[in-house]
Amino acid sequence: MEAVGAIIRGRRVLVSGAGGSIGSEITRQVASFEPASLILLDHDETHLHDLLSELDARQPVELALTDIRDQDGIFSVFTRYRPDVVFHAAAHKHVDVMEVHPEEALRTNIIGTANLTDAAVATGVERFVLISTDKAVRPKSVMGASKWFAEQIVRSVDGGCVFCAVRFGNVLGSRGSVIPTFLRQIERGGPVTVTHRDMARYFMSIPEAVLLVMQAAALSRGGEVFTLDMGDPVNIVELARRLIRLSGRVPGRDIPIDFIGIRPGEKLVEDVVDPADESVPSDHPSIVVSKPPQPDRPLLRQAMRELERLAQAGQGNELAARMKSLAYERFHAPAVEVGP
Repeated sequence: MEAVGAIIRGRRVLVSGAGGSIGSEITRQVASFEPASLILLDHDETHLHDLLSELDARQPVELALTDIRDQDGIFSVFTRYRPDVVFHAAAHKHVDVMEVHPEEALRTNIIGTANLTDAAVATGVERFVLISTDKAVRPKSVMGASKWFAEQIVRSVDGGCVFCAVRFGNVLGSRGSVIPTFLRQIERGGPVTVTHRDMARYFMSIPEAVLLVMQAAALSRGGEVFTLDMGDPVNIVELARRLIRLSGRVPGRDIPIDFIGIRPGEKLVEDVVDPADESVPSDHPSIVVSKPPQPDRPLLRQAMRELERLAQAGQGNELAARMKSLAYERFHAPAVEVGP
């Protein structure tokens, strides 16, 4: 944590999606390291208002009520506040919703990330950490594909700013996560709904997730993808049974468990690290680091324009399919042949 303090103390730190579950915890953790200022960026005024009330009134805080999809607005924020360190947590995250709204995944997760990345490069940001997801590994969903593309965008930057990505599993207690959902269903008397008997997920707590973000910011030299060693995946049916028992009731008798089928874009078990990625040593025993080949920036931007054209034409199904297929293409510049 000394290394974390060294990159935050006395620096200007911007958190996008600052009012969300992860963004607000990043904000609280960053505040404890005495930054010169905290720039809290979110498009939801209520989230910003609530977060501000939690912070020490003596903490130097700037509020940026801005949507990351607004390129001019983002450049204005970065030009005005000149952050040194950026934690990019703003994103759409719900797999089932993004399957039917791929244009929103494109505009927020891909174009929004590009806006932040471009502004960071233009204004001299020193470190930039993208919050990603294990669903970005060999993605099957629109959400996962959009986060995979966001990873490529930040890792395509060469020189100047140190960019990296941090992949989470499912975060316990975050908005819309499975445990609060199960608890609400149990309180109503059931049923608890599970998609498949073999469905399993990797879990981490919000403090664990944010600790990983902080460590990644300190460890990064540029272009890495960091993942927390989360142990073995947890079977979701067993998780539901445990929660029912903890509530003092009997699974299947007092509270039924219904299987509703796998939703579009879901996997039975998520991958954590792409086996095709090169693993590199880590200075932290619980952090897995990989360094995929650096993507070619012009090729990425060309693909992004293709996706924008599909969205503008209202071709949602084609957009969703193309986003998923892009994650299996190589965005590396062709090798330049050198003559004898």
